[in-house]
Amino acid sequence: MTTYEFNDLNNLPVVSNAAAREIGRVKEVLFNPAANALFGLVVSPAEKDGPPLLIPLRGIRSIGKDAITIESLNVAERFEDNVQAQEISAAGGYHSGMDVMTQSGESVGKVDKVMLNEDGTVASYHSTTGFGATQADVVGPLLPGVSLWQAEDVDYIVVPGNVGDERLLADVVELVLGG
Repeated sequence: MTTYEFNDLNNLPVVSNAAAREIGRVKEVLFNPAANALFGLVVSPAEKDGPPLLIPLRGIRSIGKDAITIESLNVAERFEDNVQAQEISAAGGYHSGMDVMTQSGESVGKVDKVMLNEDGTVASYHSTTGFGATQADVVGPLLPGVSLWQAEDVDYIVVPGNVGDERLLADVVELVLGG
C-alpha cells in the first residue's frame, strides 16, 4: 500500500469524478488524533473568490500522488461552517509537533511527520528526536489514537496529549498490565 506524508498532499488538485473537473487545491491537511486518521482537507476553490471548502475524510474517494479524487461536490462543505475543522486548523492541524512522552510523563521529543495510507488512516508517525535511537518501529495501535512503538528493543507507548478523556491513561495501564 502506498503511503503519503501530510505535506505531500498540500497543493494537490482535488478532482470531482461526477463533474469531471478540478474543484480546487489542497490548502491544509487536518488530522484527527482521537481517530488516528485524517479529519479532512481544506481546499482553496478553483473560483477566485469562493470560500474555502472542507472535504471530510468520508468524502475522499482516493488519495494519489498526482491528485485527490472525490465522487461529487455533494461531499464538500464550507470550511467556515465546521467548528471542529476550524479548531483543528487553529491547532496547526495536529500533524506535527505533538509531544512524544515517556511513561512517567517526561517529554522526549516531537512528532516530525505523519504518514497516511491511501484510505486516510495513519500508516506511521516519525520522530527524529527524543528516544536516543536512530529508528523506531510502530508496532501498532493499542487504543484509538494510542500507539505502541519499539526502538532498540524498548517499548514505548505513544499517547498524544490531545487524545482521549480522563480515563485514557488508566485504560492504557489496564491494557498493558492485562487487567
